[in-house]
Amino acid sequence: MPYRLSWENNVLHIRLTGDVTLENIREYENLIWSDPRFDRLDYVLWDGSHIDSLELPVEEAEFSAAYSKASSLSNASIKVAMVVTDPDMQSLVEAYVAFLEYVDTPWTLKVFDSIDPAKEWLLQP
Repeated sequence: MPYRLSWENNVLHIRLTGDVTLENIREYENLIWSDPRFDRLDYVLWDGSHIDSLELPVEEAEFSAAYSKASSLSNASIKVAMVVTDPDMQSLVEAYVAFLEYVDTPWTLKVFDSIDPAKEWLLQP
């Protein structure tokens, strides 16, 4: 499985590794949004720094963002740090973030190219 979900109190760490497909993303999103802990979630660290390939057309990234927007109705106060090191994947993740901002998500999102600044940012008030 190319993803691992780690819940600690009000923090979710999503770690992606290897070859990640649209099916994998939908699978872990469904697990997260159906979990009762989602309603108490404050922070998400999405770590894509170990992805080898990401099979996700831009249109599907927008579709995923629309699902995220819908889930924000259940929990509007999530701060999300997204870490991705590959420039092509970073463009795709930035498109996802831009679409969420376009649909006026209440979540605070930021893309990073390494894990330490992402963790620091999450801890800032």
